[in-house]
Order: sequence, then structure tokens, then C-alpha cells
Amino acid sequence: MKRAFLVCFIAIALFSNLYAATFKDVPANHWAYEAVEQLTKLGILSGMPDGTFQGNQPLTRYQLAVALYRMLNILNDRTSAVERKIPTSTTSPQQSQQVTLPANIDAQLKDISNKILELATADKNINTRIDNLLAQVNSLSLNVQDSSKQLNYLKRDLDDLKAMYDALTVKVTEMRGLVSTTPTGQNLNELSKNIDDVRSDVENLKKRLTTLEQTVTSLNQRVSSLATTESVTTLASRISGVEKNVKDLQDSVNSIRSQLTTLSTIETRISNLERKNSEIDSIKQSVSEISELQSGILADVNSMKSDISKFKSTVDALNNEIVGLKKMDSSLQDEVANLKVEMNDLKVEIINLKQIDSDVKSVKSQISTVESKVEGLKSEVTGVKNNISTLSSDVEALKQSSQDVESLKSEVKGVKSDVEALKLQSSQNVKNLKDELAQLKSENDNLKAKLASLETNQMGNISLILSIVGVVLGGIALWFAVQGQ
Repeated sequence: MKRAFLVCFIAIALFSNLYAATFKDVPANHWAYEAVEQLTKLGILSGMPDGTFQGNQPLTRYQLAVALYRMLNILNDRTSAVERKIPTSTTSPQQSQQVTLPANIDAQLKDISNKILELATADKNINTRIDNLLAQVNSLSLNVQDSSKQLNYLKRDLDDLKAMYDALTVKVTEMRGLVSTTPTGQNLNELSKNIDDVRSDVENLKKRLTTLEQTVTSLNQRVSSLATTESVTTLASRISGVEKNVKDLQDSVNSIRSQLTTLSTIETRISNLERKNSEIDSIKQSVSEISELQSGILADVNSMKSDISKFKSTVDALNNEIVGLKKMDSSLQDEVANLKVEMNDLKVEIINLKQIDSDVKSVKSQISTVESKVEGLKSEVTGVKNNISTLSSDVEALKQSSQDVESLKSEVKGVKSDVEALKLQSSQNVKNLKDELAQLKSENDNLKAKLASLETNQMGNISLILSIVGVVLGGIALWFAVQGQ
């Protein structure tokens, strides 16, 4: 048995030396150097063809399957080696220890199932958040489309207003050119002065006409008065003088009439000028209205420009929000992908734990068979005790005979010597078993250290269970060895 144990350990050591390797990118002062070295020596992990480990690269499912397969092979080999050392008896403490294992496994499975449920709910929440974000993005895109349409409409209105403004400016320039080219527009102040002068001349002529009419009436009265008193000669001379005066007056009246005709033409011209002046006033009013309309259009254009600038700023803000939402969407998709990867890893771990549970159940079935064998041994021991009692009764019967006393004494002495020899042999066997127990303890410590290094690859639960199983099986093997001795 000891030889088989040594042969198993020598084979494991040779197997680990075959896979022992050093990597160029894992220096001795690296924090994971010991774990990488131990796992490489055990043959669980292997490097790349170029002699590097590439620890920063992600682990694929194929590599994980190969590593788990190698680790399970090593554990199966060691458990089979320990099982070969187990005799056909066990004790109740190991049974109680084995009974506690399924409870731990069930608790761990419950924790893992709870974590899976939490991840599922988190995945649902993330999916709802993604749907909400997509709805917001769609609504924002619709708003952007509507705002772009409104912007196009505003641009069209602005172009129409610009065309109207250009047409109004052309009309204003034409009106200004017409006003500047007309004589009324050029000499408006001079015409108003001439009109005032003509009006003053007309008033003076009217005054002179009234004075002449008064003089004529006075002369007629004087003529009528003189006809009675003065002589004909004097009257003739006076009449000639009066005729001259009358001719002069007629000439002056004719000149005044000609001046009145010119005044009538001037008045018609003045009326025409007043009409043109009213037209100019209306043109000025229309020009002022056009300028006011122009200022209003400019104010509307400026307000529309400010509205367009505000709208552009809102469109830019919406574009920035859309870019941010797209980034958030990409980050959420990455998180969802990572969560899916973690869920797949957890599913793999659950499958492995179920496999371990089945292995534990098989171990429990083996322990039950061992217990049945122990019960059989107990029955055999009771039979041996009964035989011993019968033999003791026979010895009592033999003691009554004096003839066999001496022979019995000699036999007893021989039996005592045999017992002493058996004691010496059993003490030597106990020493050997203690040495084997120390070796098993050291091996158990090594296994615990190696299993602790394996915890970095998410196999802590499996290694803990297998180490406990190894300790239990080692203790069972030692106890059976002691009982067999």
C-alpha cells in the first residue's frame, strides 16, 4: 500500500515536471507568478507557442474547458489513488463530516441561483432602459426632423421677406429719383417763394384797381359838376386831359387785365403746383410708411435671425444629446455583453457544481457501502467475542483438570510471547502509519495551497470541496490502516 502511494506521487511529480515551464512575460516579482507557476507545473495551464503566457488576454471558453478538464483529471487521479488506500471500515465522525458537505453545496447553489436571478432582473432592467433610450432617441430624431422642416420654412419666409425688402428698396430709390428729377422737387422752396411774391403782386394790383375806379368815379362827378359852371373851352381842355387820363387808365387797365390773365395762368399753375405738392406730400408719407415698413421688416428679419440662431443652438444641443445618447447606448450594449458573458460563466460554474454534486453523491453511495461492510465486521466481531466467551468457558473447564495445567501454562507463555511480538509489530506499524499520516498531512497542505491558487480562476468552491473530500478520504484511509493493523 505504501509502495502504491509512493508510485502515485512519483508519477504526479513526473507529470508536473513535464509541464513545468517559465514564461518570458511573467517575471518572478509578478503578483501572480506563484499561481501561474503552480498551475503550469500541474499541467492545468499552458503557455502560447511563442513561449509567453499573455496574462492580459481574455480567456476563451475553449481554454477554460481544457484547463477544467486537466484539473478534473488530476483530481480524479488523486481521489482514485486515495480510494485505493481506503479499507472496508469507517467511523461516525467522518460520516458526520460527509453529511455536512451537501448542505454547503446546496447553500452555494442557492447563492449562485440568486445571483443568476439578480443578473436576469438586471438584464431586464437594462433592456427596458435601452428601450426607453431608443424611444427617446426616436422622439428626438422626430423632433429634429420637425425642427429642420420648420427651419426650411423659416428660410423660405426669410427669402420672401428679403425679396420684398429688395423690391421696396428699389421702389424707394425710384421714388427718390423721380422726386429729385422733377422741377418741383428741385426748386420746391423757390416756387413757394415765387407763389408768395405773385400773391403779394396780385393784392397790390387789386388795390391799384380799386383806387383807379375811385378816381374815375370822382372824375365823372367832377365832370358833371363842371359842365354846369365852367365854359366849354375849359371843359374841352379838361376833357382832352381827361381823355388822355382815360387812355392812360385804359392802358393801365389793359395792362392790369393782361396781368390778371397772367395771374389766372399763374393761379392755375399754383393750383397745379399745390396738387403736385399734395402728391409730393403723399409720396413723402408713402416714403415714410415704406421706411417704417422697412424698419419693421428689418426688425422682423433681426428677430427671425435671433430665432434662427436660437433654433440652431437648440438643434446643436439636440445633436449633442443624440451623440451622448448614442455613446450611452454603446456603453450599455457593452455592459449587456459583459453581463451575458458573466451569466454564461456562471452557467458553466453551475454545471460544474452539479457535476461535483453528482460526484459527492457517488462518494456518499460508496460510504454507505463501506458502512454496510463495517456493520458486517461488527457482526463478525460479536461472533468472535462469543467464540472467546466459549473458549474462556472451555479454559475454565480445562483448569479443573490438573493434568493440563502445566501444558496450559506453557501455552500461555507462548501466547504471551506472541502477544509481545505482536505489540512490537503493532507499535512499528503505528509508527509507520504516523509517518504516512504526516506525509498525508503535508500532501493535504500542498493540495490546500494549490487549491488556494486555483481560486483566482473562479474555482474556489470546487477546490474547497475537493480538499475537504481529500482530507476526509485520507483520514478514512489512515483509520482503516490502523484498524487493519
